[in-house]
Amino acid sequence: MWDSRQCLVMCNSKYKQDNGLCDEDIIPGTPRASVEERMTAPVHQRRLANPNGPSGGATYERQLVDGRWLQVNELRTRDGGMVSVGADITQMKLHQEKLVDSERRQMATIHDLSLARKAEGERTAELVELNRKYMKETERAEAASRAKSEFLANMSHELRTPLNAIIGFSEMMQQAYFGPLGSDKYDEYVKDIHASGSYLLGVINDILDMSKIEAGQFSIDREGIDLHPLITETVRVVALQAAEKSITLDTKISDQMVLHADRRAIKQIVINLLSNAVKFTGQGGHISLRARKVAGAVMLTIEDTGCGIPKDALKKLGRPFEQVQNQFSKNHTGSGLGLAISRSLAELHGGALKIRSTEGAGTIVSVRIPVGKKLKAAA
Repeated sequence: MWDSRQCLVMCNSKYKQDNGLCDEDIIPGTPRASVEERMTAPVHQRRLANPNGPSGGATYERQLVDGRWLQVNELRTRDGGMVSVGADITQMKLHQEKLVDSERRQMATIHDLSLARKAEGERTAELVELNRKYMKETERAEAASRAKSEFLANMSHELRTPLNAIIGFSEMMQQAYFGPLGSDKYDEYVKDIHASGSYLLGVINDILDMSKIEAGQFSIDREGIDLHPLITETVRVVALQAAEKSITLDTKISDQMVLHADRRAIKQIVINLLSNAVKFTGQGGHISLRARKVAGAVMLTIEDTGCGIPKDALKKLGRPFEQVQNQFSKNHTGSGLGLAISRSLAELHGGALKIRSTEGAGTIVSVRIPVGKKLKAAA
């Protein structure tokens, strides 16, 4: 992280290791130019098209001296500073090299078949079929590569960058780099900030399990969960966001409500839905969370007074990477995976997720989880 004067604020050990720097090279306040002069020069570097616009920073691909590849996203902060986040894309590069090699071999095969066609008429059909399969697989690989690149860029910009800043600053405050905080209560708050940031970073990694869920390879562990403290802890995570918008958030859960389910999955469902509710509820709005037992199941209901969802767009909700666009949501970007993950996790428990909404009035999301039903078998 660089400040508005392009001087170093902080960096992690991976930045130091990947760039061949020592402790003396990364003292906070050191000008960026001085740091970069001491860095081990990359074997190869190129600037990519910037998905964040002309004033949003830059994106680079770098090959390190040990052969690994990094994708570095540089994003400007509101105060004019810069945050750099590097993602290891070595495996993606290796996949691209294999794809190029496969394409070269496929083209050689097509060329050989084209020459042989003059002498062997029956091989014409084989050549056409091979070419069709080749084009189909090439298009599929390109589409997958685009989707992966867009997803990684979005995750980096929308989630990893601010979370790394939150965690990094809270660590600095815990270690009192600039002196004591002055109150034991502040120490408690810093611990909460760090714990919440670390949990959210874990959720980001869990998002990568989406493909496992869709493939039926995601397993969950059932245990007895006291729902009241779990939801109270989850509400605490989003309470600060709600307070910043003067949103009132109330809960109604029985003190003695036990659910046999996967603790992490239930917590992720609740935090995803509450975060969405806060995100799309305007200043001074209201959110309520209710939990009750209905016919052998626990019903979680989250109701907000937000912008609502157009009727013709409700069917799109819950699909990975899709968001409903309306006048309010244009200013709120994200991966679009929250509802998809919540719905999939509910279904893995043998339950379901339903949405009712009125545009301009608000949204009600209901999640039904059977209390004692067996989980779906993992593939």
